[in-house]
Amino acid sequence: MMAWAVVLLAGCQPAEPEKPLWEDVKVRDLAPKRDGKTVGPRVLNTINIDVHIWEIPADEVGKLEKAWAMLRKEPLRYYSYSAFEGNLFSAGFGQVKDWGKVHEVLVSMGGQKAAQISLLLSDRQEQDLPIARPARQEVSHITAEGERRTAVVGPGVIALRIKGQRIPGARGVCAVVAYPVFTLGLTTAIPELAERAKAQELDFTGAGFGMRMGVGDVVLLGPKQYISDTTTLPGLVFSNPEGSLFFYAGSRKRPERREAVRLFILVCTRISD
Repeated sequence: MMAWAVVLLAGCQPAEPEKPLWEDVKVRDLAPKRDGKTVGPRVLNTINIDVHIWEIPADEVGKLEKAWAMLRKEPLRYYSYSAFEGNLFSAGFGQVKDWGKVHEVLVSMGGQKAAQISLLLSDRQEQDLPIARPARQEVSHITAEGERRTAVVGPGVIALRIKGQRIPGARGVCAVVAYPVFTLGLTTAIPELAERAKAQELDFTGAGFGMRMGVGDVVLLGPKQYISDTTTLPGLVFSNPEGSLFFYAGSRKRPERREAVRLFILVCTRISD
């Protein structure tokens, strides 16, 4: 498993005079632990994150540039920005109070909310947001070291793994890291089976990113372009080649099934220090 110790220290954002975002947080502590152990003392603070899953017609993806232009890149950090972009992932940071214009862009593209999931993250604990359930197949991706590799996954679950951690000495904010992962999706109380399932996981940290979040902060995650090939990481995470039924509010146009692209909107709704 690749270490996360340099995710935010080696991010490709230009240096700023203010205190580094992750100075008080070791990202290796946010990485998944194969032995299931946590680092440091357990604390009770939690972070609530609502994940809104939207779908837009695949042929409208180019218009996402308008949304990205309204969001900020500076608060985001990466293990490798070139690998993140090479995997055709894109993300932007904003706040709920400024979200109206971004929402208008998504709606103008024919976008519609497909689902909403509320996550309660305890300190240093992770939760997986299931995205797809592939059968056994190959997946092409770019590693955090910049190498293009092909991995065999499935049957199982492709998920977005989200993990939060308190920032020592800071109130009202938490460190959050997210990255795609392949997991068997098994829940068992038998340690041997849990360990075996954990050993078969594959973390796509080349497409991972992190940020500091407070209440009202929002992150949009989506593709840089439409990739229908689900044997690639961006295609598997973002694309829905089978399509979804899109409705046209205020129009006489009939609903129609179109190839779709998934977007993930992470909203921090509460932090308990």
